[in-house]
Amino acid sequence: MQIKYILIFLLTLAVILVAVLTLSECRTAHIGGEKIISDIVEQSSNESNKKDKIEKILVFIVDDYYQTYSQKNHYNFIIFDYYGNISFKETNPRFRSIISSSDPYRAVYYNIGACYELALIFNETASKAGFTSRIVFTNCEDHFWNEVFLNDSWIHVDPTLFYHYYRDGDDYENSWFNNPEIYNDLSWYNGYSQILVYGSNEVVSQNYLNLGNLSVITPENINKIVITPNSSRRDIVIHANTSNYTISLGEKGYFVTAEKNSMNPYILYEDTGYAIIIGNESTSLYLDPRTQKLNVLNIVFTLITIVVCFEFYVIFKKIKSK
Repeated sequence: MQIKYILIFLLTLAVILVAVLTLSECRTAHIGGEKIISDIVEQSSNESNKKDKIEKILVFIVDDYYQTYSQKNHYNFIIFDYYGNISFKETNPRFRSIISSSDPYRAVYYNIGACYELALIFNETASKAGFTSRIVFTNCEDHFWNEVFLNDSWIHVDPTLFYHYYRDGDDYENSWFNNPEIYNDLSWYNGYSQILVYGSNEVVSQNYLNLGNLSVITPENINKIVITPNSSRRDIVIHANTSNYTISLGEKGYFVTAEKNSMNPYILYEDTGYAIIIGNESTSLYLDPRTQKLNVLNIVFTLITIVVCFEFYVIFKKIKSK
């Protein structure tokens, strides 16, 4: 019994130590990042032309940026990921924390990441420089960039494409600024499915994609629609009590699953079909959810509840026996 309490004490001590070190590191990185962004804003303040000012900000951001697109992370804990050939002897060992992944000051302090970190850093720096900026992203294909409000409209600015232009030259010269159609030409992930504003989930797909309409039709009301685009990382999940749902999507192929709850909380009924969306055209997909499927979430939740209740029961019995 004593060994058990010693182990619990040591585990608690380790958790507290990790928490203290993490908070200390986050604070150091945040303060350092604030100074870096302030310096970038100051050094770009003499540019009167707005595009030139945006470009100058991006040059400072990407100049020493450590790109992780093709790098394998060496560790993957809650606290940090290490990428590339990184040594503890560096003044600023480059790593990013999942805990504080939305902190632009921390991101610019380590200057490491992918498209999300670049968009995050630019968004904060541009805002400090006097621009109205926001982040937009693909709902399924995992790409982030920015929009800046100029001349009464939102203008496309993609720091990742600027990074490639800065590194690779002419191939990306006209891609990064005010060129929303570029994603149709690049065909990353075989095209994008849906574009949203980060934070508000406002749909802005119409500004970027050749859209077509997909109508999912079922004999009776269903509870959920799951849309899985080809070459994507995430699904579009729609919770709607309906038998006819229409959504605008970019040109590509989609697997579509209609799910209906049953009287048994551990069973779902589903049906899956495939649709190819073509710009400016409407496609209808008829689904009839009859195939039984286990409701994994409900099963897992029930098992966890049983385990927790059993643990409380054991503790209660021990207390009562004393």
